[in-house]
Amino acid sequence: MRSVRVAVARPLYQTYTYRVPPHLDAYVAPGSWVRVPLGRSQSFGYVLGDQASDLVLKDILEAGLGALSQEQLALCQWVADYTLAPLGEVLAVAAPAESLKLRRSKFTYAPTNPSVPELNVQQKEAADLLWSGSLVGVLEGVTGSGKTEVYAELARRTLSEGRSSLFLVPQIALTPALESRIARLVPVPVLLWHSGLSPSKRFAMSQALKNHSPVVLLGARSAVFAPIRDLGLIIVDEEHDPTYKQEDHVRYHARDVALVRGRMAKARVILGSATLSLETKEKCAKYQHAVLKTRFSGGVLPTVRLVPASKNLSHEAVLALRATLARGEQSIIFLNKRGYASCIRCTSCKYVCMCPACSLSLTAHKGGRLMRCHVCGYQAPSLDMCPKCDGILQCFGFGTEKLDLFIRDVLPTARVLTLDRDHATTVKKLTAITDAFAAHEADILIGTQMVVSGHDFANVTLVIVVSADALFYWPDFRASERALQILTQVAGRAGRRGAGEVLIQAEDYHHPVLEALFDERKRDVFFKQERGLRQALLYPPFGRIIRCRIEARTYQEARDDAEKILRCLQSVAKEATILGPSEAFLEKKQNTHRFDILLRGQKLEHVHGPALIARTYAQEQKIALLIDVDPYGL
Repeated sequence: MRSVRVAVARPLYQTYTYRVPPHLDAYVAPGSWVRVPLGRSQSFGYVLGDQASDLVLKDILEAGLGALSQEQLALCQWVADYTLAPLGEVLAVAAPAESLKLRRSKFTYAPTNPSVPELNVQQKEAADLLWSGSLVGVLEGVTGSGKTEVYAELARRTLSEGRSSLFLVPQIALTPALESRIARLVPVPVLLWHSGLSPSKRFAMSQALKNHSPVVLLGARSAVFAPIRDLGLIIVDEEHDPTYKQEDHVRYHARDVALVRGRMAKARVILGSATLSLETKEKCAKYQHAVLKTRFSGGVLPTVRLVPASKNLSHEAVLALRATLARGEQSIIFLNKRGYASCIRCTSCKYVCMCPACSLSLTAHKGGRLMRCHVCGYQAPSLDMCPKCDGILQCFGFGTEKLDLFIRDVLPTARVLTLDRDHATTVKKLTAITDAFAAHEADILIGTQMVVSGHDFANVTLVIVVSADALFYWPDFRASERALQILTQVAGRAGRRGAGEVLIQAEDYHHPVLEALFDERKRDVFFKQERGLRQALLYPPFGRIIRCRIEARTYQEARDDAEKILRCLQSVAKEATILGPSEAFLEKKQNTHRFDILLRGQKLEHVHGPALIARTYAQEQKIALLIDVDPYGL
């Protein structure tokens, strides 16, 4: 019997060799899925290729062809090597085990008759430039400038060559509306791919992608691994958005993976945004760079005003909402905090109700009658009296739930919807909320970062940003850049078809982010200063960072293990700076204590090699070490 090398879908870095029983021989090839014995249990795995062996091996128990293509195998191998993640876990992202054995699926696929609008001059020039240039291009366009129409034009040209297109968006929330827009612009059905798909739908989509070409696929982060044949174009829309970075298990960045997949497939890759990341800005000189400076519909960008901060909405904000409501127009209110109140605190001894499993205060929900942790999901009824001094507990701060109640009180005739993770718990519920607002079944939409970018609500003329200052002081070197991106993007939801207004409630009127938002000359200064600071500190894009996170059941064990990893790194990291160990920003999460060590170097090899050695050392010492290459949210 022949033997093959298998990567199992477990957090294990080694591969294993198994025998292929004669009755399964026809089903076992590179890219096949298999079920194999592993220790005292069984596991799904993926065949990498034949492997000669003289050892007595265990037999494959079950197998199936076509889980992964050769291109997917190569891409996953690159991701595993770059992120230092187990290959089997990477392959499981591309072909989840729960959808491998399904055999029944219903899917209809038929050409469509698109209604193609004529591009304006700047859109046509952008499309021509991006089509004629190198394989990587950047499309920078103000909000509402018609980037989607340019994407669709590039997709139509790609389809005419018999090749497929992949549209990536940063959030599942953006897929329903964008699907309907793109479907009207291309001559083939738009297929959807994201983590919210059921196993049966994912299997049906995989079969459609393998059996039909060319196609157009729209999806969130994981769609970058989708089994697309004859890939000719990859669009990374809102390329600046940090949600393209996977923060657990396989810590990949979809934008980076898209660039590698494009190179492997000899496909064009277009990075698009109204607020390009500094990483992409630095590479624009190497790429084809097209710019859309005006709004597609001929409208102007909304006027932006600063108004005083308030416990809820300022007087000016309420007046603006009332006027917008009277005109029959719609409003969006952005507040990046869900729930009723930020914390529950004793008015006497200042005791704060904390999550028993995480180093995080509990958020009040349902009018303050429930306490909930937004990290681990712990919840309990709210207390009336302080458990330490019998003082009175009171809710402080506010979130989307409290804001909803406030608006219903001051504007009783307004119809209000909320878009956050408490209300949009499934893709179906999310779509229902956005569809209802688009159909003007509500006058005001309150939302967290789900409303920031990508949505095109034609009747929205007012956007209000609540607690803008909270965006400025996040402990991360990208905080200021991210704050400017969020404010620019959310402001862009106003006046997509006419005049619009944006009110920003803030305390620090002279913060550099706000100055950059209001003055284009100061925006240039802002990015020049950001660039200079990062260059001096060797932060991306001028240096490379790897975070080594050590986890343990007790604080002392985590600290001791972190010191062991530190000594290991000090012995091998000769061309890197070592920062830490220090407590993670969220030191305790789900009863696990966490310490961080950062490796910072000028080149990837300066930090990559030491991290790989630390990983091996941690395995030997049975230390829980999580490695994050190019981390976000430091």
